[in-house]
Amino acid sequence: MTDLIDTIDAIVNELVGTAKQLLQMSTQSPIKEIVEPLQEKQEELVSRLLDLEANQTDLRQSPKWSAIEENLQKFQQLNEKFIENMQVRQGLVHFEIKELKKRKHQLAQVKIVYGSKKSVQKDGKSRINTVS
Repeated sequence: MTDLIDTIDAIVNELVGTAKQLLQMSTQSPIKEIVEPLQEKQEELVSRLLDLEANQTDLRQSPKWSAIEENLQKFQQLNEKFIENMQVRQGLVHFEIKELKKRKHQLAQVKIVYGSKKSVQKDGKSRINTVS
């Protein structure tokens, strides 16, 4: 049973480490090629952990179990913060796309006004209309 507890403890510690990396990535510009492998690793670790715990009912009797539970709570908190950060970033991306579309429309309007035949003088130079 000691070996099993040590294995679970190692998996939980690795989960916390992975969650910390993901959380750090979520505060920067996350790179898909880095985030995806970390998330896959996290899923694999959770699966292994569930498999190990499924067949054992006396694990909670170990003196190490309270430390394992604390690390699991830490993992959950880090993971929730990661998800929250990614949702905020996704909202920012949607906002940025909306702003880009708005600016593209504004630039198109400028092109209509200043790119028209009316804004070109007889000598071929552009004329900019200004308000005095």
